[in-house]
Amino acid sequence: MDKRFIAWIYMIASSRPALMLMLTVIMFLSVPIMLFLLDFIIDFWGETPTDTAIKEIMESSDGIATIFVMLGVFLESRETLSRIVTKHLKFGNPGLEDKLNKLSSNFGVGFLLNGLLMEISTSFLNIPDHIIDSRGFEKPVFIFIMFMCLFCMYSIFNLNTSNHISFIKKCYN
Repeated sequence: MDKRFIAWIYMIASSRPALMLMLTVIMFLSVPIMLFLLDFIIDFWGETPTDTAIKEIMESSDGIATIFVMLGVFLESRETLSRIVTKHLKFGNPGLEDKLNKLSSNFGVGFLLNGLLMEISTSFLNIPDHIIDSRGFEKPVFIFIMFMCLFCMYSIFNLNTSNHISFIKKCYN
């Protein structure tokens, strides 16, 4: 396959509109999971959750955590993608690309760490009870995951706000 074609695909995938679309989709995917976590916490606040309910909420939490990790890795790799685009297509504004890469890298690290903390939290519940008895820690773990998910959603919203748009517009001048 032609390197220029692959560079063109990378250019489209790492462009600001594509990143904004991806962030918006991930934010909307997070909402049902957040509501599911909240519903779980409210339903089982005064009682012990069933194993089925715990397993179901763990799968949902792991799913959104994996998405946040993938988002973080993708945002951190934007600099590499933009170097490939620049090398093969001779396209782009170097000042703008540097600022976008720095912004993407900073937010990427945040998403990556939050997603990993969410995955570690659910992994704690998977440790067999004869090694570490995690019964009774489900609700605090899921409350922690809910706050981490809220923080990621806030970061997504923050990344798409007008502050960053005006920052990008300044780079064009």
